[in-house]
Amino acid sequence: MRKDQCAGTRGTPIDCVLDGLRWSAEHMCYLDPEPLSTDPSDGLAAWDGHTDGAIHECRSDVPGVLTITWPVWVAPAADAGPSPAELAQQAVDSMELRAVEIGMAPEPNNADPNILIRMPNQVYATNAGPNALGPRSASASAGGITVTAHGKLAGIDIDPGDGSAPLTCTATELAATQRALEGPGICSVTWERTSTDQPRGTYPLTVTTHWEITWSGGGEAGVITFDLTNTRPVAVRDRKVNLVP
Repeated sequence: MRKDQCAGTRGTPIDCVLDGLRWSAEHMCYLDPEPLSTDPSDGLAAWDGHTDGAIHECRSDVPGVLTITWPVWVAPAADAGPSPAELAQQAVDSMELRAVEIGMAPEPNNADPNILIRMPNQVYATNAGPNALGPRSASASAGGITVTAHGKLAGIDIDPGDGSAPLTCTATELAATQRALEGPGICSVTWERTSTDQPRGTYPLTVTTHWEITWSGGGEAGVITFDLTNTRPVAVRDRKVNLVP
């Protein structure tokens, strides 16, 4: 039997598709894809008590000799299940990725401001780990399809909130624990102006992580990108000058 042949009513090979109609092994006939009726109240005996699905025309498998047609009830199509792209999103959701929780050294005291202009301040992630800084991988399966997704950070922006250009940092720098500001491998922010003229007297320090998720499975592949952002207010003041007589 060729790949384009099916087993007919007598078990003999027949064409799986004939005159645009596909052979139905369930009904043992060529099934017209266009329904004769979708209304169970039409009185057709083929409904046989069913209230869903549709009535289709069946054609015998001996065309040219004796063509017989009759109505048959066809059940509604089964749920095809999630697509590979939908499974990829499920995999991403299961990663439980989080925005960076912003830590600073020194730790700001907005009630009694201690962050001074022209002084470097370390910025780090208090929740440093794969969920905030990557990389993360996860899979999702359904209907015999498995999709695997791999997530990593494509970039990190630090916006001081004072109108200056955002800074770029690496995941390694944000994962650094509090250390001496003159040491290498940290992310730091320096403000040049006080925040006294800002709403609530603070700057909105914002950290944005840019995620890139590559996925494949079910014969498909793709890329998902999105940003996660967190902000904390920081009061910045000028240096105190003590005059000594």
